[in-house]
Amino acid sequence: MHPISIEGRPTEIYERIARGALGCWFGPSGALKANYVYHADAEPPSKGGRAVIVVHERDRNADNPKGLRAYRVVIEADSRTGGTTVVTENLKLSELLAAAMDADARRWGAGATGCGATGVVGW
Repeated sequence: MHPISIEGRPTEIYERIARGALGCWFGPSGALKANYVYHADAEPPSKGGRAVIVVHERDRNADNPKGLRAYRVVIEADSRTGGTTVVTENLKLSELLAAAMDADARRWGAGATGCGATGVVGW
């Protein structure tokens, strides 16, 4: 697990990371689009704004394509700093790919846009 603290509300941090993930990881030429499925659950700001993004392996043989969890991003308020804590967790991906995704989530959470130059084959 890789926790980081980011200034801002959980809902806005979630929006940034989700926009980046859907545009880069799962975009038209995204490296994860063919074999993985994006899923997110997000609370409204009035309930704290906690959000969880999960990347699942794509299960082509099931009615629901969400297979085993491969990667997770948890976004929640940090009462100690008044900001937001973002925790990324690699569950089944290669270390190289997960490290690139961690870097992307950190950049997007901090407000950067665009897809990162990761050096990961097929990225």
